[in-house]
Parts: sequence; structure tokens; C-alpha cells
Amino acid sequence: MGKKRRYINRISKFGKKMFNFLDIVDGVDDGLLNLTRTGETRAEIKDFTLTDNEDQTIAFTASVFGKATHVQYDSDAEGKAVAAIAVADAAGVAAASAQCITFNNKSDDGEFTILVPKLAGGSGKKVTVKFLDTLTADGGGSAGRINTDLADHTIEIKDSDDATNVANFLKACDAGTANANFRVSADLDSGIAGIAASATGTNQVTLTADNKGPGGNKIKLANVSSDHVTATSLSGGSEGTSGRTGALAFSDSPAINTDGTKVYTPGNHFIDFTIINDGTTVGTTRVKFHVKENRITTDTTKFADDTNGNITLTTADIFSAGKISAGSSTDVSDGSNGFKITAFNLTTKAAVNVAAAVADIDKTAAAALGASESVLQAALTKAGTIRLTITPKSAAGSEALLTESTVSVDIPVTV
Repeated sequence: MGKKRRYINRISKFGKKMFNFLDIVDGVDDGLLNLTRTGETRAEIKDFTLTDNEDQTIAFTASVFGKATHVQYDSDAEGKAVAAIAVADAAGVAAASAQCITFNNKSDDGEFTILVPKLAGGSGKKVTVKFLDTLTADGGGSAGRINTDLADHTIEIKDSDDATNVANFLKACDAGTANANFRVSADLDSGIAGIAASATGTNQVTLTADNKGPGGNKIKLANVSSDHVTATSLSGGSEGTSGRTGALAFSDSPAINTDGTKVYTPGNHFIDFTIINDGTTVGTTRVKFHVKENRITTDTTKFADDTNGNITLTTADIFSAGKISAGSSTDVSDGSNGFKITAFNLTTKAAVNVAAAVADIDKTAAAALGASESVLQAALTKAGTIRLTITPKSAAGSEALLTESTVSVDIPVTV
């Protein structure tokens, strides 16, 4: 328990030690944990936004967090997963630092370092850049840019005027043509891996990461015996196309299955997303949601007291604009939608028959409804207030009660 207790009670100290250990385990001691290098390939759905189309279909947008190329989904575990949707790549931004190196009649024999970690496409080793009055003699007679007598990760530049120093530094960094005024160690014959250098004016240099992504933000610069370096790191790098990671958007409208547009029953549902990276499943996410039924609006003004103990209704006008059935946006009508009506006497606090010995009116869409219908049918012997509860039905053939569209109306009835 001793070590465990220390890890719990002194999390700042031992958490740092554990991070440093994992940083070494992932393959590059660069102050970053790279999940790809450790074999970890998790991805998950984020920012899921659902749109209820109000016809029992849905549309959605979502993002993938993690490395992914495609996403499949299956509604309600039907086994009808749609073909994989390509995940849209983000543009991505490479880290950069403008005017991070400045030559302005600086002192001779200046020296600074540049570190490009492997995560950013570099060697992970500090490159030392030296400005000297006299370059190190090349005892081996090396050809071109190289001086084999230089220690690895070393650039030497003969100090000159600012513009010449900038030009030679760019050549040394980017594998430029050799001249007598600079030399590099053998490992830098192709330049400093992971960065590109460009001139800004006559005496300044801008460094930009070769790879897009946050790894470039870990590129470091430091003065050793000079004041050339004016920015100690690159910044602004963000994930994008090169890594296919980050918040990558995809959508489907409407949601479908292998049979076509998916029509949901009213109620709770879920979608299982399978996240794929180059053919390999790297994550699964289940998203739960609720689908409303087709909302149908009942025009309660079409129910009226006839002064004879009855309530009449005009069936042709009972439904205002709404949706006729799942998956459709056509307006409802009395010829396409049935309804169910029950009655309750608020005066006597008791249910009443809506027709002779009938507790409710239950009309199907296929029924031949008359121009008007009578509710109560002289069932009342005393005046009172009747509460009608009206529940529309879905289209003919289904006749499902659309309970979310139920409305009530209180009508004073005279006799």
C-alpha cells in the first residue's frame, strides 16, 4: 500500500513521474503522449445534434473525436447498418512563429538551438546553430554541404551581414545549395526535418512546421550564447486533414437504414455508431433520443353545444394543419385520420357515455363519417360542463392513437 498511498496523497509529484514514464514508453521523449504510437486507437462520437422532422423521421449531425475515415450506424439494433459515411476532413493548420529569429548586427560566435520533436516530424534532437568567424576545418574533405568533423545535429554559418546570414541559414535548414559560408553535420544533409524556414525582410526568419497539427506547437528554440531567438516556440498548430483527427463532421438527413428512410415509431430510440479508420473499427458509441409522433392539431372550436343536451362536431374541420402519417408532410384530414373521443361530466364528477350505452366514439380513418356527428346524444338530463378528450389517429391501416396529440376541451352543455 505504500506506493499506492504516495501516488494518491502526492499526486502532483507522482503524476508527473508517471507522465514522464509514459512519455518514454510511447517511443519519443518529447513531452507529449502519442496514442497512435502506443497502439491506442480510440475514437468516439461527439456533438450529436438531432433534428426531429415532425414526421417521425430524423436528421442528425455529429462529430468524430479521434482518428477516423468513416462512420456506420444502425438504428435500434435492426441489423440494417447503412453504408459507411465518409468523415469530412478538417483543413488543419501548421504551427508557425513569425520573425522568431532576428539578425541585427548580432555578436559573433552566437549560438542557439532548435528542437523538432518526432511527433512534429523531426528527429527529436536539439540542433545547434553556430555563427562563427571561422568554420571548423574539414579534415576529411567532405563533399557539398557536409563537414564530417562536425558533431551530429550541428550547423555552422560564417558570420556576415544580416542578409547573408539569413540566406545561409535558410540554405542550411532547407537543404539549399552548398557554399563556402556554411556547413552541416552529416545527419543534416537534407536540412532540419520537420520545419521550413523563410525570410521576413532582410534580417528575420519565420519557421513553419512541415506537418499540420498541434505537434508543431512543441517545436522549441533557445538562445545559448546569442540573442538571435526572439520566440521560444511555434504556435497555432491544429489538427486536420493530415491526421484525420479532431472534431470531424458528418451528417445524414434523413436518417436511413438499408431499406431507405427510417420511419420511427413515437418513443425512445437509439443509434449505434461504428467508427472506422481505414477499415479497422476504432470505436463505438450509442446515442439515445426520443421521437415525437406526428403532431396533429385538433380544432376544438368545431365542438359546440346544441342546447338539447348534445355536443355536435363538424368532422370535416376537426383537424387543423398537421401531419397525416409517419414519414409524410401532407396535411391531415378527416378522411385520412380517425379519432377517439371520451367524455367526463365536470359538474357531477363522473364519466358519461358519448353515445347511447357507448363510453367513447372511436372512428377509423376508413369510416364514412357524416358531415356532422353527435356526442352525448341527449345523455344529459341536467345542464353541466363536459370535458371532451380527443385523440387523433394515424392514417388508415394503422389507426394508432396519437397520444401526444391528445387535447381536452370543456364545453358547457344546456338541456
